[in-house]
Amino acid sequence: MLCCAAQWRSRPQRQPGPRPAGATARHPAALPLFDANALLHLRLRASQVAMDDLQPFTGRKLPVAGELDAQLQANGPIHALGGSGWVELNKAAYTENR
Repeated sequence: MLCCAAQWRSRPQRQPGPRPAGATARHPAALPLFDANALLHLRLRASQVAMDDLQPFTGRKLPVAGELDAQLQANGPIHALGGSGWVELNKAAYTENR
């Protein structure tokens, strides 16, 4: 099971031109732009994730089999992100990639 919640905070910047439908001067319907000063609040919890399921994130098959449990938290602006957490590998076994 993989559970992740992330929240970005950035100042919306209005694009030039007519206002989108539903937008007002006080509440512009603009898309947020993210930069190094954008704030990130991330909480990730993973339980019994097969190591093979991580291949899309690592870009290659890892030489280990088992199940991953993890809990991570990150907060702050992208340029100075702080966080903590833990990762645990259960039922671990070394496998040879061929």
